[in-house]
Amino acid sequence: MAKPLQSRTTFKSKASALAWADKERVRLANLERECVDILNDRDDEVLTLRVENRALKEALARAEAQRDFYERKTLE
Repeated sequence: MAKPLQSRTTFKSKASALAWADKERVRLANLERECVDILNDRDDEVLTLRVENRALKEALARAEAQRDFYERKTLE
């Protein structure tokens, strides 16, 4: 889980401030990668659901056409 942002940080030296800034850059880059991975996973899930939905619609259309065919056949 992400750490809360610090409202104020005091450093004893410029070097410690730069070291902290570097660690924060790495942490934020990792969070960004995590977010991108989550979004990509969701995009993949949505695409999969769309493909499954299309396949189900096609199967339903075939079943209805077959039903209509047999209903017409029994009426003749």
